[in-house]
Amino acid sequence: MSNNAAASPSGGEIGRAQALQAQAAEIELSIELNPVLPNPQSDRESQVVVHGKAVSNLDAKDYFIQRHSLMEPDMQRFRNLAEEYDLVLIEGAGSSAETNLRDRDITDMGFARKA
Repeated sequence: MSNNAAASPSGGEIGRAQALQAQAAEIELSIELNPVLPNPQSDRESQVVVHGKAVSNLDAKDYFIQRHSLMEPDMQRFRNLAEEYDLVLIEGAGSSAETNLRDRDITDMGFARKA
């Protein structure tokens, strides 16, 4: 999640943290590095960016209803990166210690289990 995106050379946007990580790894910015980016619009709504392009604005309730459909873009980008690099580090939002989220988590342990 980021309210301050960076533009990739292809024109899509990724989070600033992922842009900084790309710079540290000395690789080109790419939407592959941040396939799903929620941009907060208010305390209850986010713009959802998929593959570098804004696709919708969702309130928290609708995001939780639709979140599993966002897993496939993440998994496809992960597979692409795994083919290109020897090591892919996955950073989620929050923590795997957030046991209250385990049944609906797609960014931490949910992603790790699927990967």
